Amino acid sequence: MTDRLRQGLAARRSAAAGVTIVAVSLVTVVVGLAAALAVGVVTPRVWITRSANDAEIILDLDKAIRMYAVDHEGVKPTTLEELVQPTASSETGYLESTRVPFDSWGHAFQYRPLSSPTGDDYDIVGFGRDGIAGGEDRDRDMTLWTLKYR
Repeated sequence: MTDRLRQGLAARRSAAAGVTIVAVSLVTVVVGLAAALAVGVVTPRVWITRSANDAEIILDLDKAIRMYAVDHEGVKPTTLEELVQPTASSETGYLESTRVPFDSWGHAFQYRPLSSPTGDDYDIVGFGRDGIAGGEDRDRDMTLWTLKYR
C-alpha cells in the first residue's frame, strides 16, 4: 500500500469519526432539551395532584369526625387518632386505614377547635410542602374551612 493510499484511508476514518461525535452530541442536546421541557410540564401537574389528594383526605377526615359524633351522641373526637380506634362495627375505626393519614408532603394534619360564624366547631389543616403555618404556592395551607366555603 502506498503512503498516499494510507493517508486517504486515515482521512476518511477521522472524518467518519468526527461525524459520529457530532451526531452523538446533537442527539444528546435534543434529548436534554426534551427532558427539560418534560420536567416543566410534569412538575406543576404533580403539585396539582398532591393538592387534590390532600383535599380528598381532609374531606374524608371530616366525614369520619361526623360519623364519630353520630355514634357518640354529638361528642366529637379530641384527636384524629380516636378515628382509627377499633369500634364494635369496624376493626379500623372510622377511617379505612389503621393510622391517621399524612398529607402528600409527609406531614401530619392538624385537628383544632374553631369558632366560626358558620357553626363549625373544628378545622382540619394541612400545612403544605414546608409543614409550617402560612405560606404561598406549594407552601400554602389547606383547611377544611376553605374547602367548604371558598
